[in-house]
Amino acid sequence: MYMGFNMKQAMNVVKIAAIILIVIMFASLILGFTPKVSAQLPLPPGVSRKDVVILDIIHGRTPDPSNFNVWVVGVPQGHIHQFCVDALWYGNLSDPMGKPVNILAAAPPQYSPDYTKLTIKLKQGVYWSDGVEFTADDVVFTIQAMLNNPNLIWYATAKTWVKDVKALDKYTVEITLTQPNPYAHYIFLVQAWNAMYIMPKHYFENKGISMDKIHEDKFNPPVCIGPYVLHSYDTGGMWFLWKRRDDYLRSDLGDLIQKYGWYGGPTWVLERGFLDQQTKVLETLAGNLDTIFDPSPEAFETILKSMGNRIVTWLPQWPYFWGYDPTNRGIYFNIMKYPYNITEVRWALALAINMTKLMIEAYRGIQRIVILPVGTEGPTLYWQERLLPWLKEFAITLPNGTQFKVFDDIIPFKIYEWAKAQGYITQEWSKDRITYTWGIGWWKYAPDVAEQLLKKVGFKRGPDGKWLLPNGAPWKITINIPTYEYDAIVLGQAAAEMWRSFGIDVSVQVLESTPFWNAASYGTFEVGSYWGLHAFASDPFVIPMNYQILECQFVKPIGNYSPNWARYCNPELDSLINKALGMLPGSQEQIAMTEEIIKFVVKEMVSITTGDCKKLLFYVNDYWDGWPSSANPGVNPMFWCEPFKIQLVQLYPKGYKPTPTPTPTPTPTPKPTPSPTPTPTTAPGVVVTITTVVTQTIERTITTISTVLSTTTSTITQTVTEWTTTIAIAIVLFIIGFAIAWTIKRR
Repeated sequence: MYMGFNMKQAMNVVKIAAIILIVIMFASLILGFTPKVSAQLPLPPGVSRKDVVILDIIHGRTPDPSNFNVWVVGVPQGHIHQFCVDALWYGNLSDPMGKPVNILAAAPPQYSPDYTKLTIKLKQGVYWSDGVEFTADDVVFTIQAMLNNPNLIWYATAKTWVKDVKALDKYTVEITLTQPNPYAHYIFLVQAWNAMYIMPKHYFENKGISMDKIHEDKFNPPVCIGPYVLHSYDTGGMWFLWKRRDDYLRSDLGDLIQKYGWYGGPTWVLERGFLDQQTKVLETLAGNLDTIFDPSPEAFETILKSMGNRIVTWLPQWPYFWGYDPTNRGIYFNIMKYPYNITEVRWALALAINMTKLMIEAYRGIQRIVILPVGTEGPTLYWQERLLPWLKEFAITLPNGTQFKVFDDIIPFKIYEWAKAQGYITQEWSKDRITYTWGIGWWKYAPDVAEQLLKKVGFKRGPDGKWLLPNGAPWKITINIPTYEYDAIVLGQAAAEMWRSFGIDVSVQVLESTPFWNAASYGTFEVGSYWGLHAFASDPFVIPMNYQILECQFVKPIGNYSPNWARYCNPELDSLINKALGMLPGSQEQIAMTEEIIKFVVKEMVSITTGDCKKLLFYVNDYWDGWPSSANPGVNPMFWCEPFKIQLVQLYPKGYKPTPTPTPTPTPTPKPTPSPTPTPTTAPGVVVTITTVVTQTIERTITTISTVLSTTTSTITQTVTEWTTTIAIAIVLFIIGFAIAWTIKRR
């Protein structure tokens, strides 16, 4: 458990970070001359480092690496969905309106005039990785499974909107809706992270698994519709090796690869999990990692200074970050738990946060402030412009009846002046550039107003100045934060420290991915540094569909799974959302109704939206080119999200871009071989054992031609001595230990 983010100790922390930064940079000079030895990487014989893209697993260690059933609540997806499974459409994050990209669908969605029927045309010539053709039967089966199994992620959504589903022909699906809804296709459109993935009907039927038992299967080995198949994985959950299908042109992206002349991506992709950021930095410098999920500014700066133009950053200059993730970050409440069901309490906690201090001291200017929970660049710029006049006049009523205007539009300019003073910015920026980078403003820091709001609802301070609940008990808050999201960690720790300074007893609970999200889904948390729920969008007009998750119908008792994990319920909001859902997206009446929805959620302070899920995106270009950046944004630049496969297949080997000539034959789904976790850093004289999958192909005819794999395992043993790397790391650890001890002693 982290013990808290102490603002008063910030300078000491910065000193330590600076010393560590210098030391790691020094070590990187040594590591830069170290021969790159891939024996420690779990690669098959004959596969060299240049053949592989190596990505960081978003959630670190995977608790049950043998479970690939991404349709089940609680199963991590961030090491599977960007290679194997897929949805019907992607939202294009580079398009201000989020125009859909056809993935498994062959065309945009088609609605009946009254919006009660949705017709979906599917691509033809797409095959699952085991050679079975993808058809309308797969889509129908998937939706019916969701309707019949409450243990599946999209059960509640399907039950809400789907009355019936049927195949009109082999490549056409018709969905009858429970009520008019011109947004229904968003169930199958990936805006950021995921959407309803289509299941291979034949996989479950061939195993004799009924729809109500699908959640009991591990989908192992997975049958893939995407361009990659699973080759092997670590039983400890620390790595997964994916291989590009021999017939990747028959995958769901095959038509796009051919249409645009893309190379087709690397043959191999290795997903690696890490337990700490320091190891990620060292592995990147050693050439064993091509990117890092959510690096801290210190880690990013170390890599940038050490590797220079060997990496591609999102922006070519400070602040470097990509600040328009479709998902917004914030402090979320379990509104079923007292006192977070009280609107005044939620507002008081918001006004006790000093956003200027948070942005400068905690984020060091590398974050974009978000006040309206409306998603990525297109919808953010759209709704900011429309609602800025309202925000400037928006006020809350204080106990004495006076009005207090809560919006502060000066914050971005304070950050700008700080950045100039630090030397990060050497030329004058326009107002538009400042607000594009850091947002339009946030709530005023007003602890005196927060105090009035709390006293209004019966809170009081004890003799020691600490806050007491109306019943006289000490007010204690537990904030959940994850182990793997840097910005969420910083936000949670900073909010905790600011609330402590305000007089609240706050503790922080740090959780790995599965328990972190299970606490939200099942309502066992109080307050958390979370992201998403309603606060995301890939286009300006999808807001009512995304906000529908806040409706009362989705609220379940604590201990039961709820897609509305804030457990917010207000019939007035339900009414606004349902009216908007019956209107054509982008129509004047729909825009006006969406404005009212956003205003309502802001006034209610359903969650304290603070910033974007920004990322210091970078990619190593030693071996591969074509990575996304602000100059080449692509559809979705986030390597942990489901649509990244469309970026992956655009990568090409460093230095040239040949025309791919793959053979369009089915790739059998190999049975992945679980392998032991490799030693992350090879020590002198240590034997490194690499377990390699050796395949023998046997062809036989059943009713159609298929290829069956017989997999055996052989062990190849190599002794690798990396004295230079070992000495460098030893020096690093020695000096870091000395630096920390010296700093602590001085304190």
